Amino acid sequence: MSQQTSMWWRVARKLGLLGLGLTLVSDVALGQGVYVNAKVRVPEHMALGKLRSIFTMHQRQWDDGATIKVFVLPDDHPLHRDFARDLLKVFPYRLRQQWDRLTFSGTGTAPVTVSDLDEMRQALRREPNSIGYLEGEEAVAGLKHIVAE
Repeated sequence: MSQQTSMWWRVARKLGLLGLGLTLVSDVALGQGVYVNAKVRVPEHMALGKLRSIFTMHQRQWDDGATIKVFVLPDDHPLHRDFARDLLKVFPYRLRQQWDRLTFSGTGTAPVTVSDLDEMRQALRREPNSIGYLEGEEAVAGLKHIVAE
């Protein structure tokens, strides 16, 4: 095999591995989705930094001035761990530390913890300015799916 052919094979293998890696990352990202109440006026795409600010309770209001109501699952729930680690790029225990710091210092509040996915769906539908996360990216009546950028 010539040196040029060998080089092309190496490039093709690297591109194949890169494609496989991107596929695996997109599959992980599909494990959870951010949802807001259908009445919330937000764009369908939201910057990851903005989502992180909302879920760390640093951003407390939507752009229209309405107070954001954040819902999360329990710290030990597998979807919560995946959401924090894979989408927000922060370890779940660090989220808890930030929420506790806000609560104990009196400068903020922690998000509302719901017990399971059914309660999360109900809470997001019931509260007009709410945000939370669910499994997958399926259409859910009364909720709007937000794509993280």
